[in-house]
Amino acid sequence: MSERHPNPRQLEQLFQDMEDGCIDADDHRHLSELLRADPAIRRRFLDHMSFASALHAEAAAVVGIEGESPWQHALPTKRRDMVHAIIWAAAAVFILALGARLVEVRKPTPPALATGPGTEWSYLSGGLEKSDFAPDTRIDIRKGTLEITTPTGTRMLLEGPSTLTWHTKGSTSLSSGQAWVAVAKGDEGFSVRLPRIKVTDLGTEFGVSTTPDHDEVHVAVGRVKVDPKFREIRGRELTTGEAITTDAVGRISEIPCDSSRFVRNLPAGPIHIRWSFDGLENGSFPAAANGLPAMPLVPSGGPSMKVPQLVPGPFGAAYDLAASQHGAVSQFAGLAGTSPRTVALWIRGHDLPSATAPEGYVMNPSLLLWGSPGGGGNKWNLALHPDGKSIIIQWGGSWISSPLPDGGSVLDGKWHHIAAVFTGRHVDGAPEIDFYVDGEILPRGSGPAVTPVNTEISSPSARPLTIGLLDTYEAGKTIVMPLQMDELVITRQSLSADEIRRLMETNQLSGSAD
Repeated sequence: MSERHPNPRQLEQLFQDMEDGCIDADDHRHLSELLRADPAIRRRFLDHMSFASALHAEAAAVVGIEGESPWQHALPTKRRDMVHAIIWAAAAVFILALGARLVEVRKPTPPALATGPGTEWSYLSGGLEKSDFAPDTRIDIRKGTLEITTPTGTRMLLEGPSTLTWHTKGSTSLSSGQAWVAVAKGDEGFSVRLPRIKVTDLGTEFGVSTTPDHDEVHVAVGRVKVDPKFREIRGRELTTGEAITTDAVGRISEIPCDSSRFVRNLPAGPIHIRWSFDGLENGSFPAAANGLPAMPLVPSGGPSMKVPQLVPGPFGAAYDLAASQHGAVSQFAGLAGTSPRTVALWIRGHDLPSATAPEGYVMNPSLLLWGSPGGGGNKWNLALHPDGKSIIIQWGGSWISSPLPDGGSVLDGKWHHIAAVFTGRHVDGAPEIDFYVDGEILPRGSGPAVTPVNTEISSPSARPLTIGLLDTYEAGKTIVMPLQMDELVITRQSLSADEIRRLMETNQLSGSAD
């Protein structure tokens, strides 16, 4: 036999050759492959051999009664019976051995867990059993990244702070934080429940996040089904490049899909971007980054711009915005959504100019900002009071301000290290934000923190990272901050007090070789 895809007649000939013991090595190998691949062929083979065995038994009975075989005596009776018995036994052993290989049960393997640098996590309940998580295991990721790979190959990458509950195989809940989910082929139906919706995979990669007032789903590849918790609200399917957000009760609306707001691969070091201001390359300040695009800062300002000026800083050179009449703008879009973050930098300067909005309130000058304007928590703005006695973070229509102790100021003509840390958590709807000056934490601030953080970087109105420029309400007028600046670092992680102090003293991030 040489046909690789036999028709029924050719297949029967393979069976007959096997039965008669005259099958050659090539056809035997081909028959084995067919039997492994096709259950229908296995059933036909067993039927054939059973029928052949019945014929041999009938012939043996005729010989016993009539003394004559219907087989034309091609072999002596005992030898012939022995040959066919051996053939049938060999066929039976062949099928049993093949069946054993086909139904071999693989030893179950438990889910694999891996962490990124600086990750802190624990089980709140349950944990790993022999081959799976115990039902309703709760995992708390306080900071950093935790990757869970299921025995079926599905991968969940959680970014702290997040809380995940593993109900049963393929069924999870995310009660806080965000996660990236890459579902393995054959594991379709994997689901993630958020407080307001249930997301069921239909073969895809997607990101999910939840805040106190909404849930989001962003689909990078494939399809998912979104079902609101309240059955009265209509669900929908999302495909590649689509995203939705919900309101507080789960009503769905479309938003731009932005997979960049999720950590999609376990980082090898701290996720960060840094501008050291030690010199210009092609007219811009180059960036060093890990896990973020290394976009340079381009000097930018008003009509009185001069050549960018550098002065000695705490570490190497520093950027003199006052002498240059420059701020700077980068194509780096910033960090989105509820991502935890730390912004740290050195500044030196004196009292700042202020501007008054048409509504009559004083605008606090920005050290840096990114994101969309508006009152929905969509921008991220690190600012100072004009006298330097308070540090401020503004997001949308909310802000938090922390005063320096004893009436001190960071605008006293000396170098000061400033850090603003958002943990990624919200308490009673207000984000946890802390400020550090010269390595010391300030008393937690006050202000109308009524809007959860949800930084928007993908809308047409979003601004990329901008430093040292105060936009006023006077058309076309830009005020450059009279400051000097050095070692601007933005991390996608909330740094601890010890990590901030190490950064201030050594200019290095924990776990980083920079």
